[in-house]
Amino acid sequence: MLFENLLTVYNLQDVAEPGGMPCEKLVKVSKHYFGDRTVGYGRQYAALGVQQQVDRLVRIWFDANITTRQYVIIDKQQYRIDMVQHMTDEDGIKVTDLTLFRLDENFDVEVGA
Repeated sequence: MLFENLLTVYNLQDVAEPGGMPCEKLVKVSKHYFGDRTVGYGRQYAALGVQQQVDRLVRIWFDANITTRQYVIIDKQQYRIDMVQHMTDEDGIKVTDLTLFRLDENFDVEVGA
């Protein structure tokens, strides 16, 4: 698998001044090269069983710090991370698969991110 595209992982944080109105924005955590994976029937069917949708499946080099409470931007499109799977690929290399749900309404992104 070629890891030739770039994605950015974000945390959703309240960036408001203390005592101010809440202001949630995406704040950059890390960048990763990735490869797209095929979303199989089993994964789609399992997601539908719990009223969820799988819009994209990507594989990155192993990163134990990524969680389901984070977001990803790929080509200006925002996604919520719905599942994180750490594994070893067929070549014995540690990788992380991210199951992504495309957001209908985008969050603002912190300046400089």
